[in-house]
Parts: sequence; structure tokens; C-alpha cells
Amino acid sequence: MTIKPKALKAIHTATVSAGSVAAVPIPFSDAALLVPIQMMMISSIYKAYGLTFTDGIKEGVTQATLASTIGKMLVGNAFKFIPGIGSVAGGVLNVTVAASITRMIGMRVAKALDKGELETNNDLLELIATVSNVSSVLKKK
Repeated sequence: MTIKPKALKAIHTATVSAGSVAAVPIPFSDAALLVPIQMMMISSIYKAYGLTFTDGIKEGVTQATLASTIGKMLVGNAFKFIPGIGSVAGGVLNVTVAASITRMIGMRVAKALDKGELETNNDLLELIATVSNVSSVLKKK
């Protein structure tokens, strides 16, 4: 199994972009920007594999990633309200979470497409839900 170079480039670009957006010290500014970054990444991965990312898929993925992203970012954003150290701690936490989740979603989607495992829209939504659950478990450790 080899992930296509264009898919890897999309994943790396989105990961860096997600981390950069999450580093902004303004509370809650990142959640609204992360979903489009993740959507563009998934769309680019689909294109790298010669597949079409339809509007129906976009709607489902937007809902799945939005719920996950907002939930994960709440803790880090709460820290940003504390002047000085809170902004730094919240920023570091948000950068780590945003970049990690974005990369995990991208790698899982690319690997699944490479193996031919995403046969329906529901398969993609389940994969994103699985990534969200895995990241929750990793955060608790």
C-alpha cells in the first residue's frame, strides 16, 4: 500500500494549515476555519485517487468534522481567556489537537481509498467518526 504523492501533499498542507489556524490567540476563531481546511484536504485526496467528492459527501463530512472539531477545541479555547500563560497553553493544546486530528483524518481517508474500502458515503462518515473516537481515547491517556 502506497499513498499517492498528491494525497500526501494534501495531508501535509492541511496539517500545517490546521496547526497555523489553531495557533491564533483569539478564542474560538479556529473551529470555523478548521472544517473547510479538512474538507479541502479530503476533496484533494479524493481527486488524487481519481474520485469525485460530491455535494452529498461534503454535507455529511462537514457535519461529522464540525462536531468533532468544536468538541476537541473547546478545552484549548477556554485556556485562551486567561491572559498570558493561558493563551500560550491553550494555543499549544489547540495546535497539537488540530494538527493531529487533521493528519489522522487525512491518512485514514487516503489509506482507505488506497485499499478500496470507501465504497459508500456512509463508509467515509464512519471512518471520520472512528478517527474522532480514537483521538478522544488518545487525549484521555
